Amino acid sequence: MSILDSIALDKEFATFEDIEKTIKELETVLCYPLHFGDAKTIVAYNKSIKKPLDEKWRYKHVDVQCSHFGKHKSRSAGIRPNQSVYSVGCPFHFRVVFFPLLGKFKVSSCNLEHKNHAISKDHIELYRRKHLKKTLLRINLPLPL
Repeated sequence: MSILDSIALDKEFATFEDIEKTIKELETVLCYPLHFGDAKTIVAYNKSIKKPLDEKWRYKHVDVQCSHFGKHKSRSAGIRPNQSVYSVGCPFHFRVVFFPLLGKFKVSSCNLEHKNHAISKDHIELYRRKHLKKTLLRINLPLPL
């Protein structure tokens, strides 16, 4: 079974730690540059409902995206034209939602295809250190020297 099979549509996860483990495997084994896009914590979600959920679940929903996800929209007026960005239109993403009645997380949407950029260990090492450090800390890997 491939690691990508573990994030198929309607795939269930018992805990958020299982999701983090899958993300860690994608980043280390397949060299995917991933980060959280949109995410809503249980604490923030509980502010908008009458019956609060247990905070052990950590997130109500999380969008995990490729670092190259989406298209760049320039907000400048042409002052600094030679700026590079990661967004190159890669469609890879998956959304995991917590369902309180099931007591589980479920993949509600996914596109597991990478486009418009290379995927290899050599390319991962070229990424900005700030994001790499944050990702490594998030998934409990040792920091590079």
